[in-house]
Amino acid sequence: MSQDQPGYTPPPVPQGYQPPAPQGYQAPAPQGYQAPPAFGQQPQEGFQQPYGQPFQPPQGYPQQFQAPTTPPKSFLVTWLLALLVGVLGVDRFYLGKIGTGIAKLLTFGGLGVWALVDLILVLANKQTDKYRRPLEGYDRHKLVALIVSAVVILASIAFNVSQGIATTAALTAPVTAPSVEPVTKSTPTPAPADDVETNSRGNLVMAFGDIGTISDGKSGDVHTKFTVNSITPVTCTEPYARPSENGNVVAVDITVETTPELAQSAYPKFTLSGFDFKYIAANGTTFNGSLASIATYSCIPDAEQFPSAGMGPGEKVTGKVVLDVPAATGLLVFESGLKGGFEYKF
Repeated sequence: MSQDQPGYTPPPVPQGYQPPAPQGYQAPAPQGYQAPPAFGQQPQEGFQQPYGQPFQPPQGYPQQFQAPTTPPKSFLVTWLLALLVGVLGVDRFYLGKIGTGIAKLLTFGGLGVWALVDLILVLANKQTDKYRRPLEGYDRHKLVALIVSAVVILASIAFNVSQGIATTAALTAPVTAPSVEPVTKSTPTPAPADDVETNSRGNLVMAFGDIGTISDGKSGDVHTKFTVNSITPVTCTEPYARPSENGNVVAVDITVETTPELAQSAYPKFTLSGFDFKYIAANGTTFNGSLASIATYSCIPDAEQFPSAGMGPGEKVTGKVVLDVPAATGLLVFESGLKGGFEYKF
């Protein structure tokens, strides 16, 4: 039936229904609404997302780069630190590379390899700070840095080579051990001859070549015989020799022979060192200092010295005891541990 016909009633419209808008029609935006900016465009001032929230750029939205405010690091300072204390990682701490600086410190510069690599990087202008910026002042100081680094490295190599040669020579040099000879059981040696003088100090006055004896305090058996061959000035020849503390260094050349009876004595071992001697000046004044200074321990080769380990029963040894004395002449007293001693003029 046509709508124009008399008596036609249109069907009822459902509640809430809105007829479609004509083609090209745009509905008005709600009051206060602003459309979001197109992708790649900056939001206009005052733009807010729906519901009044401030605008947040989507993930991946380009942010503004903040340049570091600290100045670039100095090439000169970095080079000096890498050259002098590179094994401690100080150069990397200076550049702001704290993590690798700690690792370099704990490994002592990678046992020197890491430190050398970092030094080469600095000299080649390949080292950067923590912001990957080149070092400042490379062109002004590179020539001096290259020359000084080359001199230091070559000097270090030459020193190590010389030390290696010296060590090799010391290891390959023939070593003459102290003469140690076994002795057979002998009868007790009598006391010193009657012509040996005892002076007012209670010492036996001995000449070079005289035989002195030491007996056991209980049994009276002679267990050690010795002869002082000479007392002469000595020039220290060892690499680590120290200068004299008292003024003069002399060597007491002595031959000692122990008998089998030493095994039954209270002290079954004979030892001899600078602590067993004292010095008396020509006017009778006794020197109060020690004759066994540091200079006496590193003066002559070990093979020439009297064995520090001492002697057992039935042995014979010829060696030198080095003494640090206050004068080139005077009196030396070998104190045997008993009352009195053996006195030598030199």
